[in-house]
Amino acid sequence: YVTERRDEGAADATINREIAILKRTFSIAVDEGRLARMPKITMLPEDNAREGFFEADEFAALVSHLPAPLRGPTTMAYYCGWRIHSEVLTLEWPQVDRKNKTIRLRPEQSKNGEGRELPYGMLPAIDSVIEEAAQERQRLIEDARICPFVFNRNGKPIKNIRKAWKTACRKAEIPDLLPHDLRRS
Repeated sequence: YVTERRDEGAADATINREIAILKRTFSIAVDEGRLARMPKITMLPEDNAREGFFEADEFAALVSHLPAPLRGPTTMAYYCGWRIHSEVLTLEWPQVDRKNKTIRLRPEQSKNGEGRELPYGMLPAIDSVIEEAAQERQRLIEDARICPFVFNRNGKPIKNIRKAWKTACRKAEIPDLLPHDLRRS
């Protein structure tokens, strides 16, 4: 039954994505004056609540198996709950005020379009991560390489963490956890 229900849930989600396209098509037609009003379209119920959560020992094990360039952004995502791909990895140095120990997230980086400010001085783990990143930045500058990103791989932006993440999770014996699970932890 559980497997059947999972398959039904997946089918419901697929159908809902198709219905969403149909709804958007009708919405555009109304906006362009080709249709007088939007028809009522009901979506199927979905049970898509995510449940992943890192316990402290699982997080420590994961970080110990990650490559060095991913430890800082993963730690930051764990302690502040920011989205690792769109908010942490896109963080640039002008957004970091090391003197006042604050980080400003630009509105265009956040999912809801609202900027945020993180007073990271109250979070020693993030303070340490930012200072390590600043040391790496200084090393790159001394090598005549400029990288605007706080978190980088030898001066290049970090684009994809999937392979390293899966490898670290397998080694830490927590194979089912996702980067997004850091937000709930």
